[in-house]
Amino acid sequence: MIFLGTIIAFSVPVPRSATVDAGMHNIPIFSSKIIYQVVEDVRQRVASLLPTEYEKRVSGEASVLQIFDIKLSGGRTKTIAGCRVTKGIVERNKKVQVVRRGDVIHEGKGTAHMAEST
Repeated sequence: MIFLGTIIAFSVPVPRSATVDAGMHNIPIFSSKIIYQVVEDVRQRVASLLPTEYEKRVSGEASVLQIFDIKLSGGRTKTIAGCRVTKGIVERNKKVQVVRRGDVIHEGKGTAHMAEST
């Protein structure tokens, strides 16, 4: 639901007419006698308007040893990279990036075909 605004009342009664009018226009009213609750409510409302930040964390690195073209049904082919983990861990079904000379050339999920070498 999209709100056109919010009414915040601190330590004052909200008149019934204001409550009715706000309800007709889908405008929420927050009322409290405790300043910390008002501040926390405003903080949460402002935070919900901000874009979500994603943190990129590198858990491992791998070197591409060989490229394979796998034939699929319908005459399609899929390119698979045979890799060796060189640092950290590389987990299945996690987001991976293939980087060549500092440029990201592919992004996707690691497949379940990944296996540990012994």
